[in-house]
Amino acid sequence: MSQDESKPHKVTICRFTADPNLFCSAPFCNKLDALVTFSGVEGVQYEGVSVLKAPRRLLPYAKIDDVIVPDSELVYDTLKEKGILKCLDAKASLNPQEVALTYAIKALVEKSLVEYMVYERWVENHTLTLNTFMSEVPGFMRGLIGYFFIWRPYEQRFWAT
Repeated sequence: MSQDESKPHKVTICRFTADPNLFCSAPFCNKLDALVTFSGVEGVQYEGVSVLKAPRRLLPYAKIDDVIVPDSELVYDTLKEKGILKCLDAKASLNPQEVALTYAIKALVEKSLVEYMVYERWVENHTLTLNTFMSEVPGFMRGLIGYFFIWRPYEQRFWAT
């Protein structure tokens, strides 16, 4: 029995909200939640953290045996390597063609649809999004913060492409 198998692993997923039953607006947090849930990992703890404290300033990240692993895909790969969870493709007994299809769909969602979700959220519906995400910021400051730090950079980003 190896050292990894002799003691249980401590897995903590760090995301915007600590309650796993609350919806998280970040798509990659939802991706990691789904991968861990569908893989049947038990005893996972959730921690609500600030983006400013996250490695790479991005959520989600995980603490696996007190080692911080950034990015949802790296967390999933690390959990597979440590034997904490089984690959979902292997668990579903997919053939090579079906595995290729899952990679293609994942690439479509992560590259194209996420960009559209960001555009829809921060450009088309920026007022609703600001009021939701910055509810604790005084109203007169939300517009300025939203325009200079969120709406304008995203608007320029999408018009440049």
